[in-house]
Amino acid sequence: GLRIGHSREMAGMPSNILAKQPEFLGVYGEPVSIRQEIEVRGEEIRVILPPLLHQEGEWMAYVPMGLDEVELEFSYYGNQAPILGYKIIKGQKIWFLGANLSYHAYRSGQSESAQLLRNILGLNPEYSGDTLLPLLDYEASEEGYRMSYHLEQDAEMIVPISFIDGLVVKLDENRIEAVNYENLLKLHLPAGTHRLEIMIKKTAIFTWGKIFSLFTMLLVLVALVWHRRAGDQE
Repeated sequence: GLRIGHSREMAGMPSNILAKQPEFLGVYGEPVSIRQEIEVRGEEIRVILPPLLHQEGEWMAYVPMGLDEVELEFSYYGNQAPILGYKIIKGQKIWFLGANLSYHAYRSGQSESAQLLRNILGLNPEYSGDTLLPLLDYEASEEGYRMSYHLEQDAEMIVPISFIDGLVVKLDENRIEAVNYENLLKLHLPAGTHRLEIMIKKTAIFTWGKIFSLFTMLLVLVALVWHRRAGDQE
């Protein structure tokens, strides 16, 4: 299937002031209003996408114009309407995706458009939902957090705690890896019932900060004593 790297959807791109159309790197978004089914064509792809039902509204979208190469397209009033293609910028292919396929897949519930997106972007259209992990014997202190949990199978979990230097995580008193996931704590937790500890270890920066603060306080005290003695001598 098709797999692309750097890509852009024309919806949401800033508009060109003169053309009053979204524009990015010399590629313009041409507005289209689709009321009938379309046949998406490519070198190895033929997909029929049905129109949206009347109550769902028109299928409004942009198609990217001015591409160097078109990989997927459909016919719009007898003209070529690109869905997927690329522009070569400094020797690199910058891909553009049009027709607002994600909106069509969401509003229509059609597996064809979802599968097309999967082939293009390499994304899984199936969403299994979040898994909430109940915490047992939860304790919080100045040192950190302690809790127990139970899982039927191994899982990757996101803990709503800011990932900072000095973060130490222990599972059943054994240290485990703590991963930074968009500035949050991500953990790989094994199945079963386990005891979890999340603590903040004082780093070298913290120690040097205390030393610097103490040194600053000593300087202030010395300055005050010297100023007072100078005043007494006068």
